[in-house]
Amino acid sequence: TSLANKIFLCLWDVITNLPSLINFPGENFTFNFKTVSQWQKIFAGLRLKIIFKKEFQSNRLIRHALFVTEKM
Repeated sequence: TSLANKIFLCLWDVITNLPSLINFPGENFTFNFKTVSQWQKIFAGLRLKIIFKKEFQSNRLIRHALFVTEKM
């Protein structure tokens, strides 16, 4: 991802997590979103098989991934 994407995602993370930051002061919130490969590793570690994956982009900056999993 580009630097602009990373900056946008950090700002978006702050905005979307603001209610949590207010309700749980002192918690350590990291500013990152997982990549598709990171999610795949997490699912594998949880013994979940990906049966469907779709990646799409809603605009120039934001990419999404949808996973459907089942227990192995």
